[in-house]
Amino acid sequence: MNNKKKLDHLKHQYEDIQIPKDLKQKVKSSIEAGKSENESRRKKARFTGTAAKLGISAAAALFVITVAANANQNMAYAMTKVPVLKNIVRVVTFHSYEEKKNHMEAEIKTPKVTGLKDKKTQKELNREMARYTDMIKKEFSKDLRKNGGGHKSVTTDYQVLLNNDSFLSIRIRTETSEASSDSFSRIYNISKKTGRIMKLGSLFQEKADYRAVISKEIRRQMRQQMKADPYKSYFIDTKKDDVPVDEFKKISGSQNFYLTSSGDLVIVFDKYEVAPGYMGAPEFTISKKLLSSILE
Repeated sequence: MNNKKKLDHLKHQYEDIQIPKDLKQKVKSSIEAGKSENESRRKKARFTGTAAKLGISAAAALFVITVAANANQNMAYAMTKVPVLKNIVRVVTFHSYEEKKNHMEAEIKTPKVTGLKDKKTQKELNREMARYTDMIKKEFSKDLRKNGGGHKSVTTDYQVLLNNDSFLSIRIRTETSEASSDSFSRIYNISKKTGRIMKLGSLFQEKADYRAVISKEIRRQMRQQMKADPYKSYFIDTKKDDVPVDEFKKISGSQNFYLTSSGDLVIVFDKYEVAPGYMGAPEFTISKKLLSSILE
């Protein structure tokens, strides 16, 4: 197939894609925001006008690419055939499971990663994520058979927390509602430089007691928050007459985490893990500067 035919083929693929109803408004808002920002820049320096216009076009185009690709798996696939866009699309919905019977319902989405250079890691990651969501589906199906007349809701979705030149982080989050609500997550981190799925310990020097350093900082932040806001509460410094709880002492070696774009570490806890349920799923940011002496 020659280049012209390839382009025609891609054009037809693109034209056949069904665009989400709210996409047009999102794109319009993005372009208007870009125009407003560009106008301010022109007032400061007229000679940057041309570059700013190009910036608007690029930003708007990237917005369309990102939103449309995440909304439509067919478009994501078609875009991987275009050399310039080949490595933009990273995560799509591989499978969506929906079940509803009486007062029991579930919606469970399984993500799939594409575009990683290390295909072995990509395959392993996709297998791990599918295995994890399958476990949630099986648990729901088991409850459905056992308590078909009960009340239960399970929602599992995913979020790309970071996707830059060095790292890809994906959170699969599940919300359940039965007699009470619950929330738990599984976060997957991939180093694009090493091509490996990362554990928390892989960020640090071999003999570094990173768990102690991080835990000490988390306890400090917990105390600081409780001092500043009497409505905040964590499972630390419990008194003799308090309701018995498992007091937080140290993070686990398999603790959920991700990195920010600036390189700070974020430790993520599930609901009820280190605080009462009304506190939700707490997160604590540990500065890169604090960890600099023990980082790998």
